[in-house]
Amino acid sequence: METVLTGGIPDRVPYCEFEVSARHVNYVLGREINLKSTDLSPADYVEFTKRIGCDFLYYNYLWELGRVYQSDARGQRHYSGGSIKRASDLDKITRPDITAALKRIKKLAEYCETNNLGLILGFSPPYKTALHAVGHEDFFIKTCTEKRFILKLQEIIMHYASEILRDFLNYPISAFFVHGDVCYKTGPMLNPAMTRELWLESTKEFIKPVKKNGKPVILHMDGNFSPIIDMILEIEPDAIHPFEPCGRMDIYAFKRLYGKRITVIGNIDLTGALCFGTPAQVTEAVKTHIENLAPGGRYMCGSSHEITADVPLENFTALIESVSKFGKY
Repeated sequence: METVLTGGIPDRVPYCEFEVSARHVNYVLGREINLKSTDLSPADYVEFTKRIGCDFLYYNYLWELGRVYQSDARGQRHYSGGSIKRASDLDKITRPDITAALKRIKKLAEYCETNNLGLILGFSPPYKTALHAVGHEDFFIKTCTEKRFILKLQEIIMHYASEILRDFLNYPISAFFVHGDVCYKTGPMLNPAMTRELWLESTKEFIKPVKKNGKPVILHMDGNFSPIIDMILEIEPDAIHPFEPCGRMDIYAFKRLYGKRITVIGNIDLTGALCFGTPAQVTEAVKTHIENLAPGGRYMCGSSHEITADVPLENFTALIESVSKFGKY
């Protein structure tokens, strides 16, 4: 994994999946654990990871600032909006307690060391944390009516997030997974000027300590980000994930243009072959991707988002086995 992120040629194409549903975890481990991959105990997580052919563990730190949740009939929580709406709410923001996060990171790091695995840490930059803290609809309205409020909120988030990030950097993290999430399938959520002011500049500032420490940065960008590729290049990510097959997102063209300096990850279509195709179609998709993207290195094969409960078990098996079969250099 680290070889591919830094531009080297590995002995095989790595399989990369950041989250796998509880249904598939139960299937792979042969036990009713009923936890998604990232919630497993370290020992089970290592066993699961090795069985599917990944070579890293993933921990996503989520600062739930202002988030409002609702529970479904099964008791599972789902984000339903934000609660930070006015200037007086800003005075109530304090640094979150990260004791549990550091404990989890430390334990995962220990298991990674003894099992020769990498550890990838996910962390949202100020833009995404603010977006969820306010709530999507109100956030976008306020970018036009109360932009100072949004900028002040992001400034406060940056202050605390930077402190937290420095604490995380004391641990043996192999790479950082930075959430972008500024695009729909049709294109960017904001106009170019606001995208630059509210997302790009704060994200560049946020990852400075990561780059200073020489850690690879994986930029997570859902949707059609082709209109803002120039901004993405300013961030200088080491990799981009997951290349949703939508709009003008052509992973092959991107690899030809930027493949010498940016690793491409994913793109096996969750809304196509993975969920609605046959195992043979999944196998063909993997084979085609590897043939076109593996030469020269800088490709990690995986889904176009994550393995959801909707992916048929036989298609998940086909994905794993195909990467192993066709991914040897």
